[in-house]
Amino acid sequence: MKNHSELIFIISLLFFVNLSQAQKLISLEEALQTAKSQNLFLQSKKTEILYQEKLQKTAFQLPKMALEAQYGEINVLEKTDFSFQISQGFASPRLYQSQKEFWQSRIVFSQKDLALQEKIIANELKTIFYQHLFVHKRIGIWQEKEKMYEKLLKVAQSRQREGESNILEKVSAETFLREATQNKAILEREKEILENQLALRLGTSERVAIDTQIVLKLPLPDTSAFSDENAFVALWKEQKNIATQERRISQAQRLPDFRVGYYLMSVEGKPIAQVFQAGLALPILSKGYQRTIEAAKTKEYLAQTQYNYQKQLQDNQRKVLLKKLEQNLITLNFYEQTALRQANIILEKAQKMFQIGEVDYAIFVQTTEQAWKIQLGYLDALENYNQTILQLYLLQ
Repeated sequence: MKNHSELIFIISLLFFVNLSQAQKLISLEEALQTAKSQNLFLQSKKTEILYQEKLQKTAFQLPKMALEAQYGEINVLEKTDFSFQISQGFASPRLYQSQKEFWQSRIVFSQKDLALQEKIIANELKTIFYQHLFVHKRIGIWQEKEKMYEKLLKVAQSRQREGESNILEKVSAETFLREATQNKAILEREKEILENQLALRLGTSERVAIDTQIVLKLPLPDTSAFSDENAFVALWKEQKNIATQERRISQAQRLPDFRVGYYLMSVEGKPIAQVFQAGLALPILSKGYQRTIEAAKTKEYLAQTQYNYQKQLQDNQRKVLLKKLEQNLITLNFYEQTALRQANIILEKAQKMFQIGEVDYAIFVQTTEQAWKIQLGYLDALENYNQTILQLYLLQ
């Protein structure tokens, strides 16, 4: 029997060692750094910048050079002659410059998009970490409640055997105990879900354990750090700049194209005619160009309107969140200054008074349940406060 117990102990120990090795404990700072280098979505955004940089090199792309040659009885029937012609066309230099500026705007847009996505993912990581922390704290409360009702159930069973109470005390204690155990199990599953969400953002398939040693309450944001153009608005501003460059390209496409060439011809087999050519290609029917320009102007106006709307939207969201933060602080101050301290006193005194028989079972359950609700309510209030802070950070 002794050897059997030792074997079970060793197997259990190896199981927990392997489990701890499989789960890497990661801090918030480590997660933020890892996501920057490994997150697959961010990697795609970085690749998009490289793609736009390569496209910019196509801004000065000439049409294909035309080469033409003839050989045969060109001038007289009895002699074989030849002719050779080479020509190259190119658009207005203004068009090439506009195209270069357009692709540069696309590069800047991709860079700002990457910065925004990095900020969003960093905010998501912080949210996951704090959600995990609050789940961890709630599990702690349910564990304490579970321990209390385990003791209470033993007391109720003893009192029933001795005829000092009826079966209701025992059933009630069992119900509260099962509720605590069930809620704790549900929260454990929630922790696993959050850890899986973290792994996705870190770009890893391994399950990662989250370090809970972080500050429970986030500091208030510096309102002076807010600007009219946060990362969201900056992206829409660059979208407006892209539309402006598209309109300039449309206008430059209406300008004349240029053509240069060289012509060589022989007469009776001897090269005698050598000609250099230059010319212009003019848009005779300009209605199509004008319609394209008008469409580009409409798109530019649309982009300007969307940019203005985003500025208003972000400003409104910031004001709403600041008002919400004021509400969060009122609720939080109530818990921190009054309710939480009273709940701790209730839990401490009620258990002692019940043990010595100064309060009956009904009063004990009623008062302690209220105290547990206060503790859980405080975590809810604090989590709402932190979520508001994180949303405000995202709008900075």
